[in-house]
Amino acid sequence: MKTFKQLQFLFLAVLVLVSCTDDIEIVPLGAYENGFFVVNEGPFGQDKGEISFVSYNLQTVKQDVFKSENNGEILGDVLQSIFMFQDKAFLIVNGSNKIEVVNRFTFKRIATINTGLNNPRHMAVLNGKGYVTNWGSGSIPTDDFVAVINLTNYNVESIIPVEEGPERIVAINNKAYVAHLGGWNSNNKITVINANNTIETLLVGDSPSSMVVYNNALYVLSNGQTDWATGNVITPAMLHKIDLNSLTVSLAYTFASNESPRHLNLHLNEWFYIDGNKVFKANANASNFMPNEFFNATNQGLALSYGFRVVNNTIYILDALNYSGDNGKVFVYNINGNPITIQSTGIFPNGVVLN
Repeated sequence: MKTFKQLQFLFLAVLVLVSCTDDIEIVPLGAYENGFFVVNEGPFGQDKGEISFVSYNLQTVKQDVFKSENNGEILGDVLQSIFMFQDKAFLIVNGSNKIEVVNRFTFKRIATINTGLNNPRHMAVLNGKGYVTNWGSGSIPTDDFVAVINLTNYNVESIIPVEEGPERIVAINNKAYVAHLGGWNSNNKITVINANNTIETLLVGDSPSSMVVYNNALYVLSNGQTDWATGNVITPAMLHKIDLNSLTVSLAYTFASNESPRHLNLHLNEWFYIDGNKVFKANANASNFMPNEFFNATNQGLALSYGFRVVNNTIYILDALNYSGDNGKVFVYNINGNPITIQSTGIFPNGVVLN
């Protein structure tokens, strides 16, 4: 049983702790620490790639973030993607053949990487180095490569030649996996880059565009091929599973000829993807992949889905407005598919990145 003096001591200790806690000043990391960025490609050849920012409480929306934080400088031609690493954001500007490195919370420029790149697309970090996919010249199928970037001095220190159309890249377990979308043509390969930069090749469906790691396997969604002149499907969209231990590839699902799935996402134990303006989902732990239509975003006025992300119990759909060249929109839904808000973006929004 505590004595009166012991109780007095505990009471005073609590007062001291509360007082000390009240004296702690929480310094914000920057204006952009509590929200998400929208990647706006902008029209090809027009230096209109930019960043939109939306706060998580949806009360703050800011356009042209890079320009406003860097003395009015233009970001460049076609902002392809953003990659976050530690306190930095790497803005991969495809048409301008450069990467702008900024502080992810203030968006002030740290460095510009503008040598050693040729049509850069996406980035991952493997063993402390940045690995960036590059298409090279779209009309030359043999000049594609992955650039290896020193993240201390931001120099491209080597390149790894790969097959045509390296697009998405994922790094896990001391390996990087590159999906070959195909550039101007079509491809059906995954390049595996080992820790010593040697490579091996795996076969999947035509035009692999999405990769997700789940339960020690890499799931690859391939778009398939369509004859755009006739509209006939040459090869269907497919979902493959790659065992990350054995690197064996198995077919998980073949989509119907009238289906065009894009942007595979995993949220908790459910798969999500978008086909046209319809969102589908499936149980990720089921023995078979069995997708069902979840909701149709056309009902909220979506014109053309151009990007799709499911994260933190929220669904984001990016609307390119039928390539009209006008500013696009981001449609925000909760995880139950109920609409929350619609916010304006820049031109041709293709993705959402959380800060």
